[in-house]
This record gives sequence, structure tokens and C-alpha cells, in this order.
Amino acid sequence: MLFNAVKLIRKIFDFHRGDDMIDHSTYNMYVRRIVPLVVHPSKWIRNEALEFIRIIIVNFPPAHVFLKFHKIFQVFFIEDIILLKSEMVQYAFQDPLSRSDYDKLMGNHLFGKKFDFSDKNNKI
Repeated sequence: MLFNAVKLIRKIFDFHRGDDMIDHSTYNMYVRRIVPLVVHPSKWIRNEALEFIRIIIVNFPPAHVFLKFHKIFQVFFIEDIILLKSEMVQYAFQDPLSRSDYDKLMGNHLFGKKFDFSDKNNKI
């Protein structure tokens, strides 16, 4: 179910690439929800999340990506990366978490213990 939802969102964003049909607040909302999936235990879900990130990077100028999304991406980077290019996406993020660790991360995020995307030291 999650795989299909992320795939559908990715396809919608890919279809509307560059046509301004999707506003910036919608991009921000989905980036915040999909980026944590880059460490999901399922390879299929991870790959869809990475494809979604590639679409974001291609759709916006590098300065916009940095200013709007870098703090969210940075939590899941292997190391600090200033300029994320589409060909780097697959190698820039941390390895997947175990199912139990991923569930803990999402449980903390979903049940009120917000995961603070603003602090660089919150690497998982």
C-alpha cells in the first residue's frame, strides 16, 4: 500500500514537472513525508522515494533545493552535502534501517515526538 502511494505521488509530480500546477507548499509537505522513506527497509519504497527526490532536484534550481529542502535531506545524508545533484541521489543517503529501527523512527515522528529536521546532529 505504501509503495503504491509513493509511486502514485512520484508519478503525479513527474507528470506536472515544470508546469506550476503544484504549488510550493504541496512540494514541501510531500518532501517532509517522503524523504524519511529513503531509509525504509523495503527496497521498492526506498527507490520510489529516491526517484521522488530526483524529480524535486530536477524541478527546482539548486539554490531553491538548498534553501527549501536541504535541512530535510541532511538528516538522512551519509555526510554533509551542500549541492545535491540528481545523479548523486542514490549514493548520498544513509543505508536502510532495520524494520524495528525504522518503526521506532516513524513512531517518534508520527506520535508527537517530532523528529527535528532543523538540527544537523539528529542523524539516525
